[in-house]
Amino acid sequence: MNSSSAFRIGSTHKVCQDYAVSGKGLDGLYVAISDGCSSSPNSEFGAMIQCRAFELIHKTIDYNDPFKTQVLLEKIRSAADLLKMPYTCLDATLLTAVVQGNRVRVDCVGDGVVAVMNKDDSVTLIDVEFISNAPLYYSYLLEPGRLRSFVEMFGKKRKVTTRFFSSEGDFNITTETSDCSLENIPVSFSFDTDKTKLVSVMSDGVKSFFQTVDSGVSRTNQDVPFQESVMELMLVKSFSGDFMERRMNKFLKMCEKDGVKHADDVSVGTIYIGEE
Repeated sequence: MNSSSAFRIGSTHKVCQDYAVSGKGLDGLYVAISDGCSSSPNSEFGAMIQCRAFELIHKTIDYNDPFKTQVLLEKIRSAADLLKMPYTCLDATLLTAVVQGNRVRVDCVGDGVVAVMNKDDSVTLIDVEFISNAPLYYSYLLEPGRLRSFVEMFGKKRKVTTRFFSSEGDFNITTETSDCSLENIPVSFSFDTDKTKLVSVMSDGVKSFFQTVDSGVSRTNQDVPFQESVMELMLVKSFSGDFMERRMNKFLKMCEKDGVKHADDVSVGTIYIGEE
């Protein structure tokens, strides 16, 4: 087993608002990625702090501890207070994956993508979105008034779209919509290590890849289907060391050669479990 992560700035950004960490904690391997909200000033700080807070907690507290979320909230609150920054700087997603015995548990706060490659070579892609396009972040739990205003304005409907690609070429897609719980806001998934080769969590920047097409008369930008970008990022040849850094570098070089860019920041964290 091994874990690795990487993040890169988007072509339309001056500051990278994504962050990612990976390592080994009390329970086992972990990865965490965070995507700061573009409309919230200094959210790159929130992305970094949430990843680092998760990392610290995972190395010192049992992942099943019912108080771990409260500990995380206290740590990110303290970090913002120390620098006298408003809690809006903490507006950022947090997607994590942790190995627990014979399971990999994934928790998603906000939006993003979960990608799973199974040992039978089938692939499952889980796309987590909020109907209003305004994700609910942990930072809203720090200010009850702000949380109430968010729910009144945007609601709390979350959509989870699952795409399954079998090794034989079959395809299936399902969509579920439900209210996000304000007491336990992550949406969680669990995967069997006996059946799973790798699990990745990715920011929604994987949906921002586009190709500029020059017809000789005009230049147009065409979106790249996000599943193509996700599949390419999962095609790791060697899982030693910082394998996601190597894969990200190679993938982006391929994109540059083909005239493809990503407008938004991209972050990815992957846990490699192994072959059969």
